[in-house]
Amino acid sequence: MRYCAMSKSLPLVDVELACLRAGARNVSSKPRFGQVFCDLEPEQAEKLSKQPNVVVKEIRGTSL
Repeated sequence: MRYCAMSKSLPLVDVELACLRAGARNVSSKPRFGQVFCDLEPEQAEKLSKQPNVVVKEIRGTSL
């Protein structure tokens, strides 16, 4: 599943590292928006969401 991770208090590189430590694949940082997009299994997303100051949201779909 595709997720977005972000933090108001951590540098984006730290959020990206937290994603990688949780086992994320296909990681893509978007500095302009302060977000990291990645593929995670639900268990990995739960582990990442327990990191202090990191918010994780599932991306359910897109609309054009």
